[in-house]
Formats: sequence, C-alpha cells, structure tokens
Amino acid sequence: MQKFLKRLQIKGFASGFLMCAVLSTTLVLANTGGVWREVFYDVNVVVNGVPQNFPADMTPFITEGRTFLPVRGIAEVLDVPVDWYGPTRTVYIGTIPHGMPFFQNTTHFQSGGSAHGVGTVTMLGNTYPNSLRSNNRPGSANASFWRDYNLNSQFNELTGTIGRIDGANTAASTISFIGDGRTLATFTVDGNTHPTDISVDLRGVLILRIQISQPVNSVNAQHRGAWLAFTNVMIE
Repeated sequence: MQKFLKRLQIKGFASGFLMCAVLSTTLVLANTGGVWREVFYDVNVVVNGVPQNFPADMTPFITEGRTFLPVRGIAEVLDVPVDWYGPTRTVYIGTIPHGMPFFQNTTHFQSGGSAHGVGTVTMLGNTYPNSLRSNNRPGSANASFWRDYNLNSQFNELTGTIGRIDGANTAASTISFIGDGRTLATFTVDGNTHPTDISVDLRGVLILRIQISQPVNSVNAQHRGAWLAFTNVMIE
C-alpha cells in the first residue's frame, strides 16, 4: 500500500459524508499553522462480492488508524437513500424520521413583517411551548409577518395545530403556507375558532414560507397583541 503525507484541513471528507472504523494506531505529526497527518490510499472496497470504484472526490483513505469511506457512495451501491439537511447539519441514511419537531430542528433563513417569534402560548387554558405566534405592533394598518425555511424537497408533510391565543381579540387572522411562490394552503382563525389540527402537503417544496396576516382597524386597535398561534408542529 503506497503511503502519502498530506496536509489536511480537518473539515471532513470532500463528499461531505464520512463513515469510519477503527483499525490501528497511526502516527500524527504536528506542524505550526496546521496539522499534518499520514494518509494511506489504495483502499479496496468490496460490496457483496463486487469490487467498487468511486469518483476522485469519494476516494477511501486511512488516517489516524481509521478508514474513511464515502457514505453516499456506499449508500448508492446498497440502494439506500442518503440526504444532508443543512439547517441542522444532519446526515439522514434511509428515511427521514417520522414526525420530526419542526421549530426545534429547522431555522428560518429570512423573515419580514411585524413582530413575531417562537415561544409559549395559551389556548383555551392549555399551554403550548415551541409555538409560532404573531404580535401586532401599534400603528400598523395590517400586521403580518413571514418566515422562509429551506426544505430542499426533503419532506412530505407539515402538521400542527392553529388557534386563537387566549386574551386576543376576535378579529379574523389567516395563516398561509407558500411553497416556492405557490400557495399550498390558507387557514383562518377568528374568535369562534377552537384549536384545529391542520396538515400541508410539502412534496417537492424547496422553500417554504409561513405567513400570518391579521388586519387592524379602529375597532380592534386598542386590543393589539398576540392573536394566532401555530403549535405542535411536526414535519416528515
């Protein structure tokens, strides 16, 4: 096996996915301004008796007594899906977990409009944590906000519960789900709406926008505050 000495920036394999198995101890050499490591190539991979060849950016190697193999390459040989979900820096091998909490596992990359946030709300006396809620701000003729999430076509469905926050006025508010510029679903909440379970089809959606709108007029202008909440949100 031919041995090479190569300076590596320890940020992961070029393909982005790594799998390792401990083999033996390997000498590590330190160098000012970086780390030098002994790297061994010419690693043969045989899957179910069939030798495998990988592209240059997926070349298996050994360093520090560990063998690094390209997860994507191996998964494709075994016909197992593999996905990288950037917002949580997670590699999914096989299926993405059923019912993953949305707000705890995703981060919006841009937003706009009036005050909003994720926190605890109360509806019909019941407390719901991790809820997206709207907050009207004084002086606005129409209070609305939106958040954009990068889904990268990796999910099928968004589910959750919408409702009117206790103590809010009875004016109607709407929550819309917009996928790649196309409205997927819109729901309305008013003073007569009890917490309601909803679902939104996300198949093929790259960018999801969640938008809440609530009008303000002279009658309800004195009752500004959090109105509509979206809670128990799961994605799969």
